Amino acid sequence: MPCELRNAARREFIKAGAILAGNAAIGGSGVLNQAFANNHPNVHEGSLGYLDRNTYIEGMQVHSVFEPKLLGNRGMHMMAQGDRRYFFTDRSVLEVTDPLNPMFVNEDAWESGAFAEPAIAYNQKSGRWLMIVGEYAGGTFASESQPAGKYHYPSKIAGPINYEGLRGCRIYDVSDPTNLTLLSEWSVDQRDPHREIQTGQGAIRIYYDGGKYAYLDAGPDNSFTHMESPYHHYTRCLQIIDVEDPSKPSFVSNWWVPGQREGEDEEYEQWSEHGDRTSWTSANTCFQVPRRVEDGGKYCYSCWGRFGFMIHDVSDPANPKLVGKFDGDKTQGEIDFFSCNLSWLDKGIVVTQSETLEPDCGTPMQLPWILDVSDPTNIVPLSQLPRPIPPVEAPYDDFCDKRGRFGTRSTPRLLAPGRVDKDLHLAAYFNAGLQCFDISDPGNPRIAAYFIPPQGGDLNIFASFNRTVQGAFIEWDRRLIWVGSDTGLYLLSSPLLGEPILAPMPVEEWTVNSVNEGYDG
Repeated sequence: MPCELRNAARREFIKAGAILAGNAAIGGSGVLNQAFANNHPNVHEGSLGYLDRNTYIEGMQVHSVFEPKLLGNRGMHMMAQGDRRYFFTDRSVLEVTDPLNPMFVNEDAWESGAFAEPAIAYNQKSGRWLMIVGEYAGGTFASESQPAGKYHYPSKIAGPINYEGLRGCRIYDVSDPTNLTLLSEWSVDQRDPHREIQTGQGAIRIYYDGGKYAYLDAGPDNSFTHMESPYHHYTRCLQIIDVEDPSKPSFVSNWWVPGQREGEDEEYEQWSEHGDRTSWTSANTCFQVPRRVEDGGKYCYSCWGRFGFMIHDVSDPANPKLVGKFDGDKTQGEIDFFSCNLSWLDKGIVVTQSETLEPDCGTPMQLPWILDVSDPTNIVPLSQLPRPIPPVEAPYDDFCDKRGRFGTRSTPRLLAPGRVDKDLHLAAYFNAGLQCFDISDPGNPRIAAYFIPPQGGDLNIFASFNRTVQGAFIEWDRRLIWVGSDTGLYLLSSPLLGEPILAPMPVEEWTVNSVNEGYDG
């Protein structure tokens, strides 16, 4: 059945029966209300009284599922040695040489912050595969019992200020995936990384392609506190470090939006977000530099929450300059610009995505943008991706009625095996699973396929079901799609990508020129 076709009357019948069955299964409305008293759900008329354990799929095929636990939800990053391929995900190394039979080769292999995603690339100068991964002080999150987070409960701020341990990143030699070697640690406040209490938030997301520089999403010191969102005390910016000698990283520069720091009150008061206590006034991204500066590269692409999507000229890494900006339709209570897909940069196209923070559609969702960035100084919006609609057989008309969060989050990693040869944008949509968009006509994108796995977790434990799918990775050369969910790591293919290769295969090339250059297997 085409994705666009829906039968509302039939779904209403299915939905009514499913709700009755769900209420009966949990013992009636009294128990239902008690079940919802977790964290900060936004239960409303029409919300399901149970978790949807069904699978919905169109235009895709599931080949296998590995491990009934969180895998891939916090980034999937690949390295290759000959025909052997490894995922670095959730602090573990998973070999996927035989994609139908993944296996752990190193569990709990490194230290990092809970949401820190590793960046992995071959460093030709040192002849080693390197991994750079962030560490950071935590947030000031809200809950149902403590709404508005730090604003209602200022004591929450003491946690990140007094956080003990590294606030920055670690650099590992991962040439032997079974035995990682720590080479160095870097504190974003540029001081001794071994101090018990450091300053700033640290680093969460990092872009590294094997070259001279690494680009950190960093909160550099305790002055970066003009974060309107209740979820964090610190705000983050771009930090560039020199990792030419990975055992001795060194500072290059910071770039931030004027007003992010204490003492910049005049600029801060000029923000449209000033004092609203909801907006994400912080970088929240992987700062992607698709062509290395040392190879003549010039531009860095990044997302900054309420501040928008930005393009910087980093040809002089010591002095980054903002050259282009797009901030779209500003919304309340979400990360307006969370991630961006640069897979079609050769066509002058970028797809940006927001992140919904509140479950059950407690806040509005900003639809992803397709932007023309062919002139980095003049970013032009072309269209927005259509809003996903539940399959006809689902017991709800809108994903807002399905429990958990509904909205975009991450896109597949830019650095991947093979070459991007299809106009297929994949996006993790939490409870709406993986949605696939045909963007061959960037002015008129359409949903081309989807995969919605069963929800995991327990309705009585909010955090166990709030993030059904939040990560995916494409092996362009083997035409395979990996999807991380709370019910396992799924291996999929789609006719939209072509016939999958379900066998070991050496990596002949990578999606970005120069990445892993010099590694011959």
